[in-house]
Parts: sequence; structure tokens; C-alpha cells
Amino acid sequence: MHCPVGGPHWRHDECTLVRTDRFRAGPQAPAPESGHGGKGTSVAMADLQEATVTLPSEPVSVTTARRYVCGLLAEWGLPPGTPALDSVRLIVSELVTNAVLHTSDRSPTFTVDIRLERSELLHIGVTDSHPRRPHCLVPAPVQDNGRGMVIVRHLTAESGGKVEVTPTDDGGKTVWITLPWAVPVV
Repeated sequence: MHCPVGGPHWRHDECTLVRTDRFRAGPQAPAPESGHGGKGTSVAMADLQEATVTLPSEPVSVTTARRYVCGLLAEWGLPPGTPALDSVRLIVSELVTNAVLHTSDRSPTFTVDIRLERSELLHIGVTDSHPRRPHCLVPAPVQDNGRGMVIVRHLTAESGGKVEVTPTDDGGKTVWITLPWAVPVV
């Protein structure tokens, strides 16, 4: 499956990518030109930037979600190769892998929401329609799996963030991570 990324709104047979950036002009920042596709000239002037991708609950979607989030954060100013990007890459991989492995029997798709608030807080949520909440397990040393939420919680806390699980209206849940935005505003 190949899902192109790059426009304000993209549809493909097997995935839906929706991108919306909302801007509120500050006292020294001009508002984006109308018809500009939602992209502003500066990350610093955005009160809220949002993006969403909905993918099938299949293993190949883990790579697609990870690339989408990392590409988007690079557009928003997070330089490649930074520890913050490496942490986000692993966190997204673990959350999406959980959604695919543990909920695909009841959730044929999952959604990744990315929000950047006031260039201060990055929120990433992975939503599926399965009601079971993720658990932090202590896996046996020789066990191949079971470390996902431990890794997510550790990396999030190490970055000064938090992890929350919120129920959805359809009986599922969203696992949210909130991290301080690691890009200095110039």
C-alpha cells in the first residue's frame, strides 16, 4: 500500500489523510493568505496545527503512520536526527503497533491525530474502536513482546510529557501522548 502525503487533503483507497492547519494571527504576524491551503509562513504564529491519518489495522500501516508523523513534524520545524524526533518515531511505532496487534479483530482501522498547540505542546493520539485499554506489562526477559506501553511511558516521561487514555463516543479509546515542543521559536 502506498499513501501519498503532501496536500491539505488526500484520499486513497486504503487510507485517508486529512490535513488542516489553523492559524490565528498574532500582533506581529500576518495571517496566511486566503486560498493558501492552510499552510502558514511561520510555525511560531500558529495557535493550532492539526493533521489526521486513518489507516487499515494491518502491519504495513505501522510504517505508513510513522513516516507520515515524522514527515509532518519535519514540515512543522522539527529537524531530522534530533532526539525528540527519534522518541516520537518510536512512540508512534509502539502505539500504532498496539492498535494493529491487539485491536484489529474489533477495529478494522485506526486513526492518528497530531496537534501542535501554540508551538508549545505536541499531542499525538492513536484511536481505535476496541474498548480494551492498553496495559503496561512486565514481560519475561526472553519474551518478544509486551514492552510497548512501558517504552511509550518511559520515553514520554523522559521528554517531560504525559500519557492519557480517553474513551471515544463509539466505545473505543484514544491513547494520547503530550510532549513539550522541542523546536525553539525564532
